[in-house]
Amino acid sequence: MKPNDLSILKDDMTAYIAALGLERFSGFVGEDIPSVLWCAPHEVTPVASHRPEDGWKEFLERAKSSNVSFVVFSEQLLLEEELDSLEEDLTAIREFDSEDDSQFRTLRKHLGQIGSLQLGFPCQGIMFLYETTTDWYEDFRLLRDSIDDFGDMILDSPIDDESE
Repeated sequence: MKPNDLSILKDDMTAYIAALGLERFSGFVGEDIPSVLWCAPHEVTPVASHRPEDGWKEFLERAKSSNVSFVVFSEQLLLEEELDSLEEDLTAIREFDSEDDSQFRTLRKHLGQIGSLQLGFPCQGIMFLYETTTDWYEDFRLLRDSIDDFGDMILDSPIDDESE
């Protein structure tokens, strides 16, 4: 069963990083950096792992065997300000319905919890990444991305300068 909060996994990862003699560098590797997403041996496609027990230790051991001295470590908490802002943005672009209200009530149950973890290490100009998320954080990301996409559509739409 997938956990709703990745705090225990974060603690386990932190301890394992130290046990391997690696430094932990707090940071996030964004999409604009050339990267390869870790794919556990039984997975066919490289997608973020939804099974925190799968692969992260092997990933860190690969970092160690690559002779890197540090790993990049990021955690994503669900913050009230972020959720409030998302709710305001959604209300501004469309009428809020009962499904939205239910989704935000569900997300509010996870305020302050860790919903996503990312590990990374650089090797030959590429960042190798391991990511894991909770289901609720994926829902949050989808909502945020849909609002971002809507904003991009508005910014990208042509402006009609013709006057009557």
